[in-house]
Amino acid sequence: MSRKNPVRHAVLDIGSFSVLLLVAEGVPGTRNWHPVYQKLVTTGLGEGLARQDTLRPEAIHRTARAVCALAQEARQQGARQVWAYGTRPLRRARNADDFVKAVRRVCGLQVETLSEQEEAELAFWAARWFLPEAPDPLLAVDLGGASTELAPGTRTRIHWSLSLPEGALTLTETHLHHDPPTPEEIQALRRHLADRLRPLATLRRPAALAGTGGTITTLAAVLLGLTTYDGRRVHGTRWPLSDLETLAHRLSRLPLAERQRLLPFDPDRARILVAGAWFTVALLEATGLPELWVSDYGPRHAYLVRKSQTA
Repeated sequence: MSRKNPVRHAVLDIGSFSVLLLVAEGVPGTRNWHPVYQKLVTTGLGEGLARQDTLRPEAIHRTARAVCALAQEARQQGARQVWAYGTRPLRRARNADDFVKAVRRVCGLQVETLSEQEEAELAFWAARWFLPEAPDPLLAVDLGGASTELAPGTRTRIHWSLSLPEGALTLTETHLHHDPPTPEEIQALRRHLADRLRPLATLRRPAALAGTGGTITTLAAVLLGLTTYDGRRVHGTRWPLSDLETLAHRLSRLPLAERQRLLPFDPDRARILVAGAWFTVALLEATGLPELWVSDYGPRHAYLVRKSQTA
């Protein structure tokens, strides 16, 4: 087949809280890939990692089943290649190989474990490539369940990359123990985030902050008032700090059941959305930037571009 002919490939992003499927059509060797099918399944692979360094057997089994079911869906959508990668849960857990072997046993799929640097760099290029209107230098933030990747740079190079060992899931498990969270818990969480992110204030100030990941895109969907998730409407939106802080306060006062009603497209994420909202607020406060750009494109999109070059 000529390399100029479009084909379909798929990527599975296996995170601490959810598994994301991307099926895209494009021309190998280029960045011209367009999503044709996407799906999210909440599996909680990284549940409990904030307190221990092993994956729970039940989390391994349900995530492996979900990965294999999504891989089958990708092939039904016409994907010629299906790639899969894991992030912090597979980097941290002592028994990560149990999960990799389970996926291989169930459906023959090989799961690659991304390094912290690789994940941060993929997050940056996904934001930089697919938000061309955002100014340089751009700071890309991928807020996940158990880690958060940061990378600033320009259209030609990345200045540095950093992976923080915390995300919306781990912060929920370590700081928010009541439903709804108590004011004292919220205050303690905000102090912790301010301390954790204080070094960002000493670095060269970027011109823009671009956020990606399921929690950030969900926050944007709530701000838009969506009842069905639409990545085309979410992508490229810009939210001032005041809007995000107002939403964080609102979510903090709601019990889980009411937060779930706000998210008919992803009710499971309601459990970690409060911590994610305050993390987003803290990022803007630490960088001194007035607003957040939201990218519906994430590491999986940049990973597909990279893998397609050698497919």
